[in-house]
Amino acid sequence: DILEKNNITIYDGIEGETFNPIKQKAIKKVNTPVEDLHGKIAESLSSGYEYLGKPISPEKVSVYVYQKPEETEEA
Repeated sequence: DILEKNNITIYDGIEGETFNPIKQKAIKKVNTPVEDLHGKIAESLSSGYEYLGKPISPEKVSVYVYQKPEETEEA
């Protein structure tokens, strides 16, 4: 209530949304073999805070990073 009375809002990203470096800080990278997930939020680790629409403390998130699967050689 105190935060809302002072125009501060709390926000959280949703898994699968595109990472936004202005509002979010990548704390952890999660390797994925799915190229479409690259740069998407894997998990929200802590909320972010905005004052009058401007971030004052970014949300901390883990982000998917595409890693090409290693091809196995068959003998």
